[in-house]
Amino acid sequence: MRLRTGSLKIKIVALVMLVSMMTGITMAVNVLVQSREDSLSRLGALLRRDAEMAAAQVDRVEAQMRADMAFLAEQLTRRATVANFAAALLNDRRMRDADPLAGYADAGAAVEDIGDGGLYSNLHRQEHSALRRFVEGRGYSDMMLISPQGEVVYTVDKAGDLGMVLDRDGTGRGALEQSFRAALEAPVGMPVAIDFLDVGKEVPLAHLAMRLPRGEGLMAADSGGVLVICFDSTMLTPGADGGHLSTYLTDADGLLLS
Repeated sequence: MRLRTGSLKIKIVALVMLVSMMTGITMAVNVLVQSREDSLSRLGALLRRDAEMAAAQVDRVEAQMRADMAFLAEQLTRRATVANFAAALLNDRRMRDADPLAGYADAGAAVEDIGDGGLYSNLHRQEHSALRRFVEGRGYSDMMLISPQGEVVYTVDKAGDLGMVLDRDGTGRGALEQSFRAALEAPVGMPVAIDFLDVGKEVPLAHLAMRLPRGEGLMAADSGGVLVICFDSTMLTPGADGGHLSTYLTDADGLLLS
């Protein structure tokens, strides 16, 4: 009888321990589930905030670019800058039997005057410093001026595009050619965007292009040329003020570009 009583006591103690263990496990599972739900909730809130920050950044950049394009268009049109660059190039090539664009491409963005004494260099010295400060101050990668005939007569960074002659009527698929043709097809003064297609660069660039109005007294037919500003994806990424999202570029098929 004592054995059975002792056995019963053992069973009761074991049962109590088992119930306690199950209760502890249940509480632990509940804590883990609640902790997981809290973590997911916090993560969702962070992602929503970052998405809102990214969208706000895109809106700010778009507004800035539109204002910048309008300002540049007014300044360049008033001074007939594109036509003057094109005319200076034509004069130097004819009268001096030399192409100043080659000298500026070799010299790089920091040089205001290569010292050849030509009309193009005189104009470049007057215009380049202010345009370069504007582009760098706004965070753009480059700014290009294209004559109505399709020649890239000026760039800020003096990369390989300077001096390129674009096919305005053909089917060339280069990013700059697409930007040039899109600007010519759009109304004067309307910015058009070409997405991140300029993948031949070290960093893929997007373009915002605009056909400039004809300047006062300008002898060119119907256009003041085309303005193109170039930018990379960092302009669309929120600043380092607590954001957790990164920007990645893909093509239309979802293949990663950068």
